Amino acid sequence: GVAFVKLGEPDAAYDEFKKAIALDGGNAKARLNLAAHYAAYGHVEKARDELKAAGAAPSVLGSPGEHPDLGVLAELGAGRGGKP
Repeated sequence: GVAFVKLGEPDAAYDEFKKAIALDGGNAKARLNLAAHYAAYGHVEKARDELKAAGAAPSVLGSPGEHPDLGVLAELGAGRGGKP
């Protein structure tokens, strides 16, 4: 999913984050990435739900395996389009 974010393909990224969680619901990194994706596109409540499900906070921002918008979780930004 993160690779798709970096390629400017938010819908494909969303689909991949959801697939990763479907395969392993306990995958905290996938949940954090999905939370960042939700927050980046203004879906604040969904982002909060994923943060709760992850049971953790992002530890290292900018890691290759983390959504580049993890910082948005702190701000819960809005308004960029893409799938919810």
